[in-house]
Amino acid sequence: MTGSDYPVLQDYEAYKETFAYIERLGLPRAAIDKILHHNAQALFGLRH
Repeated sequence: MTGSDYPVLQDYEAYKETFAYIERLGLPRAAIDKILHHNAQALFGLRH
């Protein structure tokens, strides 16, 4: 789950690029899926 409490960073990098960076980190696919999808779904009680 990603986010920011400092939106001024949007002047330097869009959230789209932040998500792309996470994809390029070389983490296992399962970890990337948790960061970008499943952690938020679990937190909010949504099915995944």
